[in-house]
Amino acid sequence: MSLISTVTEIIPGKINFTSPEAIFILYPVIFIEVLGLLFILIGDDYGILDIILSSIVWPWLLANGKVNPNKLRRQIVTTIGEILPLVGFLPLWSWSVWKALEEDYRPAMIKENKDDVEIDIKE
Repeated sequence: MSLISTVTEIIPGKINFTSPEAIFILYPVIFIEVLGLLFILIGDDYGILDIILSSIVWPWLLANGKVNPNKLRRQIVTTIGEILPLVGFLPLWSWSVWKALEEDYRPAMIKENKDDVEIDIKE
């Protein structure tokens, strides 16, 4: 009996949606953004969700350790955009986190090949 060789590829610029970082930062931000859209339909959240999201996203960005001018500029524009009433309904936080994750996840093409392995099963 032989196992089939497997090939794993990491494509540059693509986000791994099952990575711990994506699960713990991207999905909650998207959830809170959708919740914010529901609040806008009902009434207004009075900036509460923006405070929550900025308290989540800013520390994550700074703790990430890879703050470059592009990320910082995008984060400042996102924060200002969320404060403005006319564009505050746009999912700017989700976009900002998405782009930050996309920039972080740009490794060189990695291929992991496992050779065929034969296993003898003795009964």
